[in-house]
Amino acid sequence: MIMGELKHYDYFSGLGKNFMAGLKFLADKDLDALENKKYILDGDNLYFEVSDITTKNSSEKLFEIHKKYADIHITLKGLEFYGFNKDLTNLTQSGEYNQIQDTLFYAGAGDKFNFNLPAGYFMIFMPNEPHKPGLCLENSGNVHKIVMKVKVYD
Repeated sequence: MIMGELKHYDYFSGLGKNFMAGLKFLADKDLDALENKKYILDGDNLYFEVSDITTKNSSEKLFEIHKKYADIHITLKGLEFYGFNKDLTNLTQSGEYNQIQDTLFYAGAGDKFNFNLPAGYFMIFMPNEPHKPGLCLENSGNVHKIVMKVKVYD
């Protein structure tokens, strides 16, 4: 898990060209002007989706991991918390791996940490890092956000 401020995307050049291309694109755009849809930047290597979600309590959601892609999350409007677990210890696989969505879900409390992102910040979850986006601590709410997918493994 990596957190950073979008205006300082160049601090993360060591992550590689796909991460840099994605972060630079986001840093250079008026993100509030983007429509809710999927944007392709480099085929299946780099793309993102702008969407609206309704947050849920942690007990209503599962941890997720990805095998091929890292996620870059940016909360544009609303209050969204994220759950994180350092590894798969104390988690139980729930269902089968979905190759198309590159998602595998896990149930359990784990050693989760809950946090939110201030405006202008991003959060990167690397492949195999259990995370729960779209959380609320008390009352659910609406969130406008971006999730960018960066291909790490073939």
